[in-house]
Amino acid sequence: MKPQEPLNNKKNGDKCRTLTIFRELEENHIEYAYIGHFTNGITDSILSLAELNLQLLNESIKIRKRVYFILVEGLQNITRHQEFSPIHADKSGGLIIQHLDNKFIITTVNHIASSEKEKIKYHIDKINKLKEDELKKYYRQILEQQKLSSKGGAGLGLIEIARKSNSKLLYDFEDLDNEYSIFFLQTQISPNKEEALEDLSTKENLKLIKSVYHRLVNCSILFSISGIFVQDKIVYMLSLLEKRLKGRASNKNKIFNIIVELLQNIVSHADDYEIDNKLGHYGIFYIAEKDDYLIITTGNYVKNEKIDFIRRNLEYINSLSIRELTERHRNILQVFKNGRPDTQTGLGLINLRMKTREKINYSFVKVDDNFSFVSIEVKMKKESPKAYSLSIKPTENTPEITLSFADSKYIFKGKCMPQDPKAFFMPIYNWFIEYEKNPHNLTPIIFDLEQINSESQKALEKLFKILNQINKKTIISVKWFFENENSPIYQLGQELKKKFPHIEFKFIEKKTK
Repeated sequence: MKPQEPLNNKKNGDKCRTLTIFRELEENHIEYAYIGHFTNGITDSILSLAELNLQLLNESIKIRKRVYFILVEGLQNITRHQEFSPIHADKSGGLIIQHLDNKFIITTVNHIASSEKEKIKYHIDKINKLKEDELKKYYRQILEQQKLSSKGGAGLGLIEIARKSNSKLLYDFEDLDNEYSIFFLQTQISPNKEEALEDLSTKENLKLIKSVYHRLVNCSILFSISGIFVQDKIVYMLSLLEKRLKGRASNKNKIFNIIVELLQNIVSHADDYEIDNKLGHYGIFYIAEKDDYLIITTGNYVKNEKIDFIRRNLEYINSLSIRELTERHRNILQVFKNGRPDTQTGLGLINLRMKTREKINYSFVKVDDNFSFVSIEVKMKKESPKAYSLSIKPTENTPEITLSFADSKYIFKGKCMPQDPKAFFMPIYNWFIEYEKNPHNLTPIIFDLEQINSESQKALEKLFKILNQINKKTIISVKWFFENENSPIYQLGQELKKKFPHIEFKFIEKKTK
């Protein structure tokens, strides 16, 4: 029986094969990469995973603090300033971390409105021209003048990144469509200023990282981590993936069990391999999203003498029916309980087939006389999103409400002065509480209110408390329409923005006829 090759993106062919991706990440010294939307919950998990990686690398406390600080600032820059093109919302950001010799190179990616490019370029170019003492003065100048945008400090984070990194900020833009652009920002952290890479080489490195980013996007990869795998990494990875994956609890549990099985396979069964004079269980783990399936893939090094055994085991497991798998699983557990742990071989692979009800795809690529690279891939059909909606027609004193999951439309329009605000808002609260269980990656809400009474303001604030909770799983993006800056509606929007700073607000002044 011929080994089954992992699924490939037909448009990209071999470019999306596991070993090809692993080698590209390895050659570019990439520790891990994340592609997708960023929420506060996802950011917290990324920081925890990065902190663990720094500890495993035995870096000095000074370097770890600098890297962590720049990661915090870089991720905040994404969450505060990212814009969302509806058709590109799933890939609206990215983070790629490299560890090259004793240097760390952090590249952040986010979508911005194309109209912001020149402003960002001007600000970074100015920062790059300033010396250390001049940067401090520039920081204080902006702080004292309180030039705050609707999304936070006017570039204070970029100044802090430049100060902490001891290097110039490298950047580039790419047009995404007519309205949006991709903004790449790269920062280098070196122990000493003298060890910073030359400007020419950093530009070439950014070019390479952009290529890696597009490879991951084109291969529909949501998350990738490579390098040496240890048990502690699994815990933080699962925390991150929990916030990235959507679906009902039962489906999430199934996905988690599959991920754990695959990761444990690397930790427990990969053979030590040496890269850059470091010995360990090297491998790669990534999740891709193709059509109606999640594709979960691992790859790792195994000694050549084990390959025939692994192949036969996979062929045998793939040949069994679900009923035969269940019986085989039961027999292995029974023998294992009787004190013969050696017979447990293949139990994890059997679990994979039983949970996915799909055959396991795999491949073996001989690396040298001693090792081969083994890729194992399983696919899971994604849950169909629950399509539900709430529609409330407008009256003389109540707004029109449209909440449609299928169309991703969330609109509040008109007067908001109901006699009983609690009763009016209750079905809206319930709708969003249900929505939280399986939200879209992006939730754009339009508030176009004409008038609102005090009791309705309290009810609306309660709604925003619910939205603030949902914001941990999705990106709540609010478009708030107003007549002028002196209007009560504008003032209400500003108050809500202050109370819920993690919710994205965009204020839009209506044009008078």
